[in-house]
Amino acid sequence: MGPGRGCWCPSAKVHRVVSRFRIATGVLRADLEGEEVLLNPATGMYHVVNATGRELLRDIEHGQSVGESTRRIAESFGEPVEFVRGDVSTFLAAMVERGLLEESVE
Repeated sequence: MGPGRGCWCPSAKVHRVVSRFRIATGVLRADLEGEEVLLNPATGMYHVVNATGRELLRDIEHGQSVGESTRRIAESFGEPVEFVRGDVSTFLAAMVERGLLEESVE
C-alpha cells in the first residue's frame, strides 16, 4: 500500500487503492460483549470486530475516508500512522474478502 490514503483491494481485477467503503447490503450486525459481529447471511461469512475495528466502521459509516480514519485512530492511540495503516489495510481486506464491506463510489 502506498502513502496510505486507502486500502489495497485484492479482490479487484485491477489492483488499485480504495479510499471509501460501506457495509455490504444485507449484512447483519449484533453486539456481543463489547465487540460486534458482522454476518453475511448469503455466504455465511462473519467477522468479530473489536473496539478499534468498531471505531473504523463508525468512521466509514460517517463518510470518512480510510486515510482520515487511519490518522484519527493513530492519533487517539498514540501509534505511528504507518503501523495503524497496515492493520487497517489488513482488516479492510479481510472484511471485503468475506463480503462484509464493499467499495463505496460516493
